[in-house]
Amino acid sequence: MLRSFLPSCLPIVQSGMPHGNTNMALRLLLGNISQVVTWPRLPAIQVFEQLHIQSASGFPGLVVDQHTSHAYVDRTVAEHRMEHLSLAYLNQDIAFATLKPEYAVGLNDLLHIPEDWPSDRAICSQLIGPLSLALQLTDEQHCPLIYDRVILDALAQYLSLRSAWISHHLADITSDSIICLDEPWLHTLRSPFLPIDWDDAFDLLEQVFAGMKSCHGLILNDVYRGTPYGTLPTDWLGLFETSVELLLVNVYDYPAMLIQAAASLPAFFERGGSIAWGLIPANPVALLNETTARLIDRFQALFQQLMAHGVHADDVLKSSFISTSDSLEHLSVDMAEQAIRRCVDVSAHLRRTYQMDGER
Repeated sequence: MLRSFLPSCLPIVQSGMPHGNTNMALRLLLGNISQVVTWPRLPAIQVFEQLHIQSASGFPGLVVDQHTSHAYVDRTVAEHRMEHLSLAYLNQDIAFATLKPEYAVGLNDLLHIPEDWPSDRAICSQLIGPLSLALQLTDEQHCPLIYDRVILDALAQYLSLRSAWISHHLADITSDSIICLDEPWLHTLRSPFLPIDWDDAFDLLEQVFAGMKSCHGLILNDVYRGTPYGTLPTDWLGLFETSVELLLVNVYDYPAMLIQAAASLPAFFERGGSIAWGLIPANPVALLNETTARLIDRFQALFQQLMAHGVHADDVLKSSFISTSDSLEHLSVDMAEQAIRRCVDVSAHLRRTYQMDGER
């Protein structure tokens, strides 16, 4: 839960940016977004800034080929060092999961900004979630790590320590921080070929959340991928029973997501939960074809549907952020900057319309 302010339709963005220069990315974010700044992740600079590699950096046995951008875990090395990770996890030795500056230039530069940081300005971080990390990373035989329960649990432990390390360092400059776990492969839990189910996945998420001394965020961008429209791809009831406090949902491409979750939203808002509406398209064609007015109309239409399903208007407005539908790293720099400006414009319009100041 955020302590210093209410979301109140403020803008927030995901971490991936296309810029090849950290200063340019930070100037763009700090110059446009005053309340919740996400430190930029810049894959254009180096392979280490890819989300799954950055999140897993330092994990026992991780090998990164900078020429091919391929990352995998060497089982022999991992098994040799697994006891060290287990001991660090038991002792909450967060230094074991230190995020080195060369793996997160945006975070390092943000932490060293000389100007005084406003006490009520929050900082948002992004890591890949344990399920998606275990599906993206393989061993040296190209077998996804999700099929090895020992390594899967170790990945969750490591992400928990990494979350704790980030929370600890951000606490030096802000009273409010958010760490969002991106789970783009959550939809694969429908597959009968995976060795884990929804309960296992939620347990893994909860294990990572336990390491956070920050607002617990979860990004759901593509949970409808490969799913017949209108079906329920996510166990919403189980998800809301975790300690998740902020959900970022891609309502531009999948507006039914919030409607399907509507029955659980009142209780979620009551305990201080927030929703980030992924309303601004991260697709270049869609972004070119949309206007601020049309995006506001999209918000209003979905807003009316939520109220028709029994969700109180004031709860929605005070508990909502406005965001992009996905990371911006695959756009051009100009298009990414346009998406951020569009996000800010939609936010400003809604805040004026509904007379929100965002203060508790």
